[in-house]
Amino acid sequence: MTKVSTVSQKSGTASCISLVSCNLGRTFTFQEIMEATNRFDENLLLGVGGFGRVYKGTMEDGTHVAVKRGNPRSEQGLVEFRTEIEMLSKLLVMNGRK
Repeated sequence: MTKVSTVSQKSGTASCISLVSCNLGRTFTFQEIMEATNRFDENLLLGVGGFGRVYKGTMEDGTHVAVKRGNPRSEQGLVEFRTEIEMLSKLLVMNGRK
């Protein structure tokens, strides 16, 4: 992904961190992510990490994805979140799962 969306619990607005310099793929809109995860359906919850919950999803083209939704109360900051996403994306590319 080239952008990581975070959502404010209070306002529901999305903001993004650009990962374009990493050349890690395409950008997903928040609406696409909402649709892929059935609005972050708890039945699709895969797990909970340091930054937030991870949901299973299916994109419109049938591609299966894991979506990490940031938790504003997390002790991790945006820099740590970006680093984690960059590392996971690089691992997936190295393992041929681009």
